[in-house]
Amino acid sequence: MTDDRLQGKSQITDSDREETESEKIIHRHIDNEHDEITEEDINNVKIESSEAAADSRNEEHDSLSTTNEKLDNELDELDRQAKKNHQKGQSTPWDVVD
Repeated sequence: MTDDRLQGKSQITDSDREETESEKIIHRHIDNEHDEITEEDINNVKIESSEAAADSRNEEHDSLSTTNEKLDNELDELDRQAKKNHQKGQSTPWDVVD
């Protein structure tokens, strides 16, 4: 996951889209520090996840899953090689350390 959110960078790349009502309320309060936050404002603000953000999270998850699968396969192959070498009586660097 990138640190874009921590660095204050917007994850919204489509600047032409219209703001949601929730975004308008939030921006109104951010832009004007004297603007009163009403009970109605609180009730009207909804936490929303954009489709693009969800797609990004899914892609990141898929990428991490693929990486984990590759690492697991690599580790399994190294284990098989180590067992084969051990059966042949060959030593490994780990045998020397022990």
